[in-house]
Amino acid sequence: GHYKASIALYEFQPRCWLQMGRALQRKGASVADQEKCFRKSLKLDQTNWHTWKELANVLYITKRYDEARESLASAIQLKPPPQGRDTIDRMIKDVDSAQRNSDTAGRNAAD
Repeated sequence: GHYKASIALYEFQPRCWLQMGRALQRKGASVADQEKCFRKSLKLDQTNWHTWKELANVLYITKRYDEARESLASAIQLKPPPQGRDTIDRMIKDVDSAQRNSDTAGRNAAD
């Protein structure tokens, strides 16, 4: 409720949209709603690596691996601190692994 009130007051503050998306994640809200918040935040400010990482997570969950990889690449370009970079590197490995598994499953189903 507090984030909704913040957005009502500060609609053009990207951090409000980022925090709203995170709150929706914690509450188990739809990933579509989470994605809308992260994309709105990025529309207002593309220089926050946290937002790119959060969007990548949503894209990963929805199996849009190419888009998730692009979002993580955008996060890396913003030069996150070492701990953030480690997290992003792990996420890239997870995305790549999931994509390989998905590609393999598709080929096996065709055989």
